[in-house]
Amino acid sequence: MKKYLLLTNEELKRTAKPYLIVVAVLMLLEFILTAAITKMHEGKIETFMRENGVSMQEAIDAYGKSSFAQVVASGPFLLILGAGMMVILISAFVIWYRDWFGKTNYIYRLLLLPGSRSSIYFAKLTTIVLLMFGFVAIQWLMFFVLAPLHDLLLPPELFERVSIAAVLERSGLMYLYDFYLPNFALIYLFALLLIVFIFTLVLIERSYRKGKKVIRIFLQFVILGAVYGATLLVINSDHLFANEKGMLFLAFTFLYLAFLVIIGLRTVSKKITV
Repeated sequence: MKKYLLLTNEELKRTAKPYLIVVAVLMLLEFILTAAITKMHEGKIETFMRENGVSMQEAIDAYGKSSFAQVVASGPFLLILGAGMMVILISAFVIWYRDWFGKTNYIYRLLLLPGSRSSIYFAKLTTIVLLMFGFVAIQWLMFFVLAPLHDLLLPPELFERVSIAAVLERSGLMYLYDFYLPNFALIYLFALLLIVFIFTLVLIERSYRKGKKVIRIFLQFVILGAVYGATLLVINSDHLFANEKGMLFLAFTFLYLAFLVIIGLRTVSKKITV
């Protein structure tokens, strides 16, 4: 346990700076985008009034009021959120490959440490999971900052004040912040599965010669397709209730996740040599 905690702390320290820089850039882009979309809406109203000689109410009837939900549901804003999640997935590759391709070959120092190598695996996994939840939490806080900013930039008659719940629903992000426990478990268990799947691919690529690694990587994708293909066939049965289908999907995901973790631990412990 002590080795795991020390390694996790070390991974977090090595990852913190680039992670915070990326998150800060994405948050700055969200500020700029919120202001730009908000002022563009106001500009359209003013232009319509000037060109057609109509009242503000008539212009509002033509264009509608602006709301923060419209900002979040816009393509560019969702693209920023997608970029943030993509950074997390890329980090799942980087957290391993930087140890091999860095100037110090840090991976060899890790592998030579006394104790079980599983601590290396779980320290890196914990780091990526914390990065993921950190981004989700920061984004949640950003909604409470950007919503008042949106309203502040417009005259009262030009905006519609909406709740954060409405923002999430209209933008399709309610799945990311679904606090109903079964849904929350399913969403983030699947996210964890993606991270562990990436870990498995990296470790296979690092542990086998060219021919074997290609076959084994291809096999992982075949197993992934087979598992979820079979799952979809089962849950599409008319003999199951909706909650039973959800629990079944959750069970299949958990079992496949456990399978990938076992492969990853076995590879770290027995296949990677110094």
